[in-house]
Amino acid sequence: MPLTSIGSVAAAKTIDISSYGAKGNDSVDDTIAFQKALDQAKNGSITIKVPAGKYYIGAPSGKTPRSLKIYSNTTLILDDNAVLYRQKSTPDKYIMETEPNTKQSNISISGGTWNGNVSNTKVAKGILSMDNSDNVKLSNIRFTNVCGTHFVLLNGIHGLCVDNCTFDGFKCFTDSLSNYTKQTSSTSYWSSEALHID
Repeated sequence: MPLTSIGSVAAAKTIDISSYGAKGNDSVDDTIAFQKALDQAKNGSITIKVPAGKYYIGAPSGKTPRSLKIYSNTTLILDDNAVLYRQKSTPDKYIMETEPNTKQSNISISGGTWNGNVSNTKVAKGILSMDNSDNVKLSNIRFTNVCGTHFVLLNGIHGLCVDNCTFDGFKCFTDSLSNYTKQTSSTSYWSSEALHID
């Protein structure tokens, strides 16, 4: 299937993340709201728009800590001033990943900043992980604040386009290396690729 088929993802339904209860107000965890919107892809193609704001992800009140799951036929568009921010209390979770052991297709993510918050979590963990998927596009995204591991991990992707993405804020905690060495098997701990493709 050609990569151009990604454009068809936007055809069916467009929703705003705020319609699902996301606040983006720098104080409320928005994991549940985001996941409710992402789950709409199980019923057909969707485009999800995320307005400007700071959205904390990973630790919904009273719920098990989690990563967001993204599914087939999803277009996720973040405003330039939208930030997805990993919660301090969920250092071992990606902000977003595909469902393990399931094949996904036609996923497009663009815009905004994805912040790993490693300054507070102090754990080596990436931001985005996608496995076993077809026709994936990442564009105009800023990934920042990760330590000792990949910002983005892509395994078994067929039909991949990464366009105009930036990777910065790679933190090096040289004063307390022993605290982080156990978090990664990298032999060159501070030299992990920002974008890792297998």
